[in-house]
Amino acid sequence: MLYDLAEGIVGKNGIAIIDILKDNRDVNEFKIAEKMKLTINQVRNILYRLDAHDIVSFIRKKDKRKGWYIYYWSLDKLKALKLFVKMKERGIQQLNHVLASHENKRFFRCNGCEIELTEENALTHDFICLECGNLLELSDNKGKIVEIRKNITKEKKILELIRAEMAKLSVEEHKKIGMKEKRARKQAKQKPKKKSKKAKGRKK
Repeated sequence: MLYDLAEGIVGKNGIAIIDILKDNRDVNEFKIAEKMKLTINQVRNILYRLDAHDIVSFIRKKDKRKGWYIYYWSLDKLKALKLFVKMKERGIQQLNHVLASHENKRFFRCNGCEIELTEENALTHDFICLECGNLLELSDNKGKIVEIRKNITKEKKILELIRAEMAKLSVEEHKKIGMKEKRARKQAKQKPKKKSKKAKGRKK
């Protein structure tokens, strides 16, 4: 899912980015450029485009020797899947719209060019294909309706898988946050308390 999403935004380089970041956090941008055999500016351009869609996130640290900032990148799986859910939901809405049209209207198609028109548009062009000039034929609406319904069912199943993965990631994120807070509390307890000046005076 993440591969498809990243590839849809930045092309094949998106797949390479997901491969590098999927099992690692805070990856040095220069190492990413080295692995992808691209310039640092090319890699940054790809990462910024993915960042604009909340697929990746970054932290920056100043190089003490050179004085410039270096960006460290991580894959934000949860946000990426949320975006994927939105895309799938829009796709299902479009399919439902197409389904409603085929259930209530007649369509005509050119079998050679695979162009399909509503009866109204076909009538406007005298049932002649605008591309090749052949006569348009009445579409098999029943077959088309079955195909669209299958696609809707398939997309809904994918959506269920994504939501299940999101729920799993959400639980993992809460556990990580809980563990960090627990460690912070433990460290706070272990720190020795500073004695006040008054207490020191009384001790003497």
